[in-house]
Amino acid sequence: MPAGTPDAIFRKINAAFVEAAKGPRYQEYLNSYALQTGTTKPEGFADFMERDRKAAETIIKLTCVVPR
Repeated sequence: MPAGTPDAIFRKINAAFVEAAKGPRYQEYLNSYALQTGTTKPEGFADFMERDRKAAETIIKLTCVVPR
């Protein structure tokens, strides 16, 4: 969403996404690709992104050995 989106609108859209993610059609789609999903509250998303960035950084460092 654009920066400055009112909190009430942001939360309403987030709630709709969370509800859709629980739906059987979406779950079936994910299962067909052997994927799993999880949802979080808006406040937790920044924490998730930081943990994911750190994990990706670790993987990159372990797998991309640059010869000296």
